[in-house]
Amino acid sequence: MRVNLLCARPNLIFGNRGINTWSLRRSPTAAIANSFTQPTALSFKMDAKTEKPSHHFHRELSNVFAQSPLDRLNNHRANGSKFFIPRQTSDDFALLLFRDRKPLLRTTTKQEDGKDKKSTQLFWLTGAQYDAMAAKMGWVSRSVSGEDLLFLGEWDQQRNGSNGSNQCFTLKVESTIEEEAIFSAIVESSTEKLDAESLKFTNLRDVTVIRNHLSPEDGAVAAHAQALLHFHASHAYCGTCGQPTHSYEGGSKRICSRNTKARSKYDELNELGEGDTTKALCRGEWFPRTDPVVICIVIDLEREMCMLGRQAVWPKGMYSALAGFMEHGESIEDACRRELGEEAGVMIDTVRYHSSQPWPYPYSLMIGCIGIGDSTLPVTVDTNELEDARWFDRQQVHDLVYMGKTRKEEVDGESMTRYFMPPSGAIAYHLVKGALDVWDQHKGAIKVPDAHLEAKE
Repeated sequence: MRVNLLCARPNLIFGNRGINTWSLRRSPTAAIANSFTQPTALSFKMDAKTEKPSHHFHRELSNVFAQSPLDRLNNHRANGSKFFIPRQTSDDFALLLFRDRKPLLRTTTKQEDGKDKKSTQLFWLTGAQYDAMAAKMGWVSRSVSGEDLLFLGEWDQQRNGSNGSNQCFTLKVESTIEEEAIFSAIVESSTEKLDAESLKFTNLRDVTVIRNHLSPEDGAVAAHAQALLHFHASHAYCGTCGQPTHSYEGGSKRICSRNTKARSKYDELNELGEGDTTKALCRGEWFPRTDPVVICIVIDLEREMCMLGRQAVWPKGMYSALAGFMEHGESIEDACRRELGEEAGVMIDTVRYHSSQPWPYPYSLMIGCIGIGDSTLPVTVDTNELEDARWFDRQQVHDLVYMGKTRKEEVDGESMTRYFMPPSGAIAYHLVKGALDVWDQHKGAIKVPDAHLEAKE
């Protein structure tokens, strides 16, 4: 186990027993535990044909809301209106509307093999549509460098979107504007046949819809836009002096109105001739943030058990991985150990990173991990955080992953509630599925004789 500077877990402990280097080499069980802790990205071997090192690990798992196709062009944003106005007025302009934190989607139906097949995509307004709607709704003109239009980026590949444009912007529509009025204006401004009933502002929290009906690219763009819009809505005032802030660089930062020195770098301020640009009365600059959250399952390698928990507000029978925000001065591993210890009273020996998932509510990054624990030790639930936490055996985990819920059980003649977990659009699903893979790997390691292990050293 590698321990980095300022991380506070110097020893690898298994069942209150220290594991030394010798035991890791001799024991197949310990060997798989050691393999479990090693970063696969550092595992290389020589390719016999090319005589060059080649990695032998799989491409990382990409969860819902990842795989963004956008080039955010961060290195060019400091050019201000000289950079953004040509993009806003371009024929390639495309705008994604949000209302009440919901992106606008369009669902179409086409015949395939004699059956109706529905397809859902983000609905992008063209420049002409936006211009027509801006005049009616009082929105900012595309020819003006304002704060309402936020630049998401440039679509870096040919896509099958609503209009083929690739300069992607987003705009928050005030909730006081009725949906029917928006849809009616879109239909009136459209040059193609468009049914207002095919349009809908959809909640991204419905990960089942996102996974099953929205492409990974559309899901990632929508999540990016949602998080960015929330950042601007929650940082309208400077956290240092309390004065209003303004959006710059297409929405990639907000600067305090009293920070005239920083604002003077941009064309908008120079043209207006605002204030004293030689000094800053406040140095407030604010950037879109991401809050790291660890989400972790605990597995018992020997007994093939997996711990999951549930909150009281969740639907009856739903269990998931335990999660919590990281705190200052914590490594990912430390945060997993602390959260599982606080919420379920479980000690984790080894922690291995699995995958991550952007989560746009409001702007979190879910860092998925799998930890090794002992299912024979007592579970102590913090009822302020969880309603319950329990161990599931391998059969139950298999049913959760491949059947969607556990088999019905009978106790004293009464049918128990079937357990289920979040759908495949959630990272928790893939963590639980990963437990089956780890157990399979562990079983394979147990079958390897000690003599074979020693021969390979």
